[in-house]
This record gives sequence, C-alpha cells and structure tokens, in this order.
Amino acid sequence: MNVRPRILVVDDDPRNLKLLEIQLIPAGYDVLTASNGEEVFACLESSPVNLILLDVMMPGIDGFEVTRRLRAHSRYRLIPIILVTALAAREDRLKGIEAGCDEFITKPIDKGEVLARVKTLLTLNYYRLQAHEKEKLDQVIEHTQDGIVILDDQLQVTRWNAQAVRLLGVNPSQAVLELLPHIIGQFTIRGVDKIDQRLAKDPLAFDLERPETEQAKKLVLAVRSNPVRDPSGSVSSIILTLRDVTAERCEESLKQDFLSLVSHKLRTPVAVIKLNASLLVDGTNGILSQAQRKSVDGIARHVEDLRWLIEKLLVFTAIDRVGPSPALHPLSVSEHLPKTIRLIAQEHTGKRMQLRIGTIHSDIHLAMSQVYFDLILRNLFDNAVKFCDKPELELDVSLIRLENQLILTMADNGPGIPQEEHSRIFEKFYQVEKDFTGNVEGVGLGLALIKRIVSAHGGQVHIRSELSRGTVFMITLPIAK
Repeated sequence: MNVRPRILVVDDDPRNLKLLEIQLIPAGYDVLTASNGEEVFACLESSPVNLILLDVMMPGIDGFEVTRRLRAHSRYRLIPIILVTALAAREDRLKGIEAGCDEFITKPIDKGEVLARVKTLLTLNYYRLQAHEKEKLDQVIEHTQDGIVILDDQLQVTRWNAQAVRLLGVNPSQAVLELLPHIIGQFTIRGVDKIDQRLAKDPLAFDLERPETEQAKKLVLAVRSNPVRDPSGSVSSIILTLRDVTAERCEESLKQDFLSLVSHKLRTPVAVIKLNASLLVDGTNGILSQAQRKSVDGIARHVEDLRWLIEKLLVFTAIDRVGPSPALHPLSVSEHLPKTIRLIAQEHTGKRMQLRIGTIHSDIHLAMSQVYFDLILRNLFDNAVKFCDKPELELDVSLIRLENQLILTMADNGPGIPQEEHSRIFEKFYQVEKDFTGNVEGVGLGLALIKRIVSAHGGQVHIRSELSRGTVFMITLPIAK
C-alpha cells in the first residue's frame, strides 16, 4: 500500500490555507493546517509530516523564527521547509537561507510552481534521509562487538566492519572478496553442509574453527547468516554476523569430555547389573519369593532407565563432537514410523493414552540412520508422557511429504509450554519447571538431543504451544534423493 506524503501548511490567512489544500490534495498529498507558528509544534507532536509550507509574515512568531527553532530541534531538523513569502528582497531570502529553509515560493502562489517544488524537494529529502540512515547504520556496524559481513546474491563481499576483518584474518584493502574460498582455506566449517548452496536460501547457524598453529591460537567463530529479500522475493544480499566463541566452545568441549568419560565408565557396571537382574527375574539363580521378585523387577526397570540415559549421553556427545554417523541406506520412514511408535507406546503401560497415527504418505525416505530417527521419536514420545498432566494422554502423530521435505508432527494434550520458554527448551540440561524439584524424570537432554540430530541432518525443529491445551512439535527434514 502506497503511503501519501503528508504536508503541513502554515498561514494566518484561511484563504491561503484553502487555496493550497485545493492544489495539493488532488495531486496525491495529505494536508494538515496551522494558523500560526505556535501551532506548528503542537501539530508535529501528534502527526509526523514529510514537508512544511510555511508563511513568512505571521503575527507572533514569524516564519524565519519557526524555521530556526525547527532546525535546532533534534526530531524535526530534517523536515524540508518551503517558505512562502511576498518578500522579494535579496536580504529577506538570505535571512531565510540562514534560518535553514530549503526553498522559496513567492506570492501570489502559482499552482505549477508549488507542485513542482514540493515534488522535487520530497524526492531530494528521500535521498537525504537514506544517506542519514546509512550514516547511522555505518556507525552501528563499525562499533558493534560482532563481526558483520554483507554479501551480494553472488556471495561476493560488498561490506564488512573492522571486527569482521580482524576475526577472519583478511586483507581490508580488498574491495571485493570471494569469501567462501577464504573460509574453506582457513577454517573448518561445523554444523552445516553445502554452505555454498544454502547461504542464499536459508537462515543458517554454524561454527568456523581455525586450528591452533605456531603463529596463531585456536579460534572458533559462531556465525549466523540471514538472506535479505527484495519486494519480489529475490535474495538481494546476505548478512553474516560473527562472534568469537573460542572460550565457550573450549568449556563445552571439557564438559563433553566429562560426559563421555562418565557415560563410558557407567556403561559396563550398568550392563552387569542388568544381566544379573535378568538372571534373578527368570529364575536361573533360584526361585524368588513374591517380595523378592517385586524388588528385582524394580531394580531391572530402573537399570533400564539408567541404561537409556547413558546411551542418550553417549549419542549426544558423539553428535556434538564428530556429527552424526552416515546412513548406510535410505530409511523408509513411511514403513518404519507406525510400528516404531506403537512399540514405544507399549513401553508406557502405566499411562492411559489415545494414540492416533495420521495418514502416512508412501515412499518417503531419509538419509538418516534408523538409530537417530528412533531417538527423535522416542524422545518426543517420552517428553509427552513425562509432562502430561491429564488422566489420559492424547497423542497425534503424522508424517507428510511437502515437495522435497518430510514433516513429522507430534501433538499432545499436555500443559503447554510458556512462550518465554520456547527458545530455551532445546538447551541441554534445561527443563521447564517453575522451581527445580527433581520430580520431572530425566535430566533435560531429550529435546536438546532432538535439536542436535535434526540440525546435523539439515532440518529444523518448530514448536507451537498453548497453555493448558498442549504442544505441537514439527520437525522438517530433507528427503533423500
């Protein structure tokens, strides 16, 4: 929708106000009026304007003084001002220029002259404002702590700030640089594949890692890219922000090492406990009393929970460290999902539930191993069961194909997730509890693991939730070619 320029006409003679309204409104302008200098500022407070037509000779504050006050005001100093005057003397025009006006119109008013000067001045002011905004943007870009790189639609650098030059280690004198060859030569790209094909299509988040050498320390940059589209929908530029996260990533690596070590050390004793519990349960080591069997069943059940947690930790650390294992064969999820969901549901016999599996489109294959897909399903399912606050869990699962993407949806009737928590639920070890009580099972790795697996395979996770009515998780993954 085109916005009509708004013009403020100031004159103490109502006939002149009416005359200018008759000339300007049919030409496509909105007109506001004021009868003296004092009314100008009151009018501007309530209605921003694009231009002011200002009579010079008015009682009280004359047009020269109004112009001076407008130019001294931080909010109004850039508004174009045309002085309307019957004064033709050279000194009067110089006085108007010194006050800060942009143009003059001499009385009696000529319609053609008014429209021509208004149109020209609005056009010039548009470019003046653009230059002013660019100047402010330049100041922001240069003084931000993040590196900023702007690429054109051919992935050529058109602009970067000093911080980006420092972080990337490039020659600032190069006016145009093919950024990708430089990045590939100096850094390892982590968290995204086919970056040359995806930068101009999707918002991306990934890391650039430069190994330690004799000349330089290790450097890890967290990068976010966002394509900017013109009104036709075509990508006109790509904005990259870079942040030095070396210290954070080193700390995360230490945590990952610790998690991996603990998980591996626990794996063997848990396996031994599970084996011996199963020998007791099946009577290999003698017949148990009812009380003994109940105790052993409890041991076996909780050992299985512990085993599942350890496996989750191991997968989590492996994906964070080296990425997902490649799939040997495309996974037929259209066949695999229904039976897997039902098997997982059978493990939750203590919870009443209605499980509905929607229409499954045939011939959907993913370049993902069955292990990772099952982890996504299991963690989504376990999350729904764990947080369900209703007597009966209602779970709707669907799998559809949309062009070259698979969309997996799982909707529950749980308590919902507050809006302010949506950005945090995929953080590792984070759980949505008002106060940490320990009553919620697990350690907050399920959704974080889903996010890691999906992102590593080039997909995205979306959430839609309403308090007291439930949550919908939508996972999009590229379909195997």
